[in-house]
Amino acid sequence: MAGPSAGAAHPRAARGRGGARPPDHPGPLPGLQPGIHMHSRPLEQVQVVMGFPGVSDTAPERYALYLLNDIVGGSMSSRLFQEVRERQGLVYSVHSGTQQYRDTGILYFYAGTDPANFGKVLKAFVREVRALKKDGVTAEELRRAKDHLKGNLLLSLESSSSRMNRLAKQELRFGAFHSIENMLEEIDAVPPEAVEALIHRVLDEEQMALVTLGPVDKRNLPREMAA
Repeated sequence: MAGPSAGAAHPRAARGRGGARPPDHPGPLPGLQPGIHMHSRPLEQVQVVMGFPGVSDTAPERYALYLLNDIVGGSMSSRLFQEVRERQGLVYSVHSGTQQYRDTGILYFYAGTDPANFGKVLKAFVREVRALKKDGVTAEELRRAKDHLKGNLLLSLESSSSRMNRLAKQELRFGAFHSIENMLEEIDAVPPEAVEALIHRVLDEEQMALVTLGPVDKRNLPREMAA
């Protein structure tokens, strides 16, 4: 809460919550469940999510993860968008993303595709994972990702809700506020080696979880994943 009426509003907010207080000790983290989880439904498209363990939103590597995500599927110039949509024409929607919390996080790839293209999309996902682990990212990809992240951060200053959410998250996670200038410097300071190290840490196929929703089952998996 902020503003001249924040002090008066606080007791009302507490009453509205029934006097509830956060627990003294957080519950245990849920266990990682790698593997293939397929849910058959009579849908026109297959929804595909491939997830990997990421890092928390307070981890020092978080900016390297933001950059890796941008390179993999965070923009229209990303690897997944260019390969799966533009070159192969297998999907309309494809992207990667991150979900990050105080203690943990994930990096995921998403696509919605025709069932006939399901196997090809998965092959493309696996191919990109292995290419990243084998060859890393190029200097040009890293430069573009940094420019894209910094541009989005500066554009977010025009949105009151974005600024509000950023300040609230910083207060909850760090107990302090990070200036835009500091965040821009953090992005610029990420070396290629940090992204390379994160690739090998995060993109572990043994820790991968694949979830699908649609008219497919394990018989539709490509050979690389059927085992």
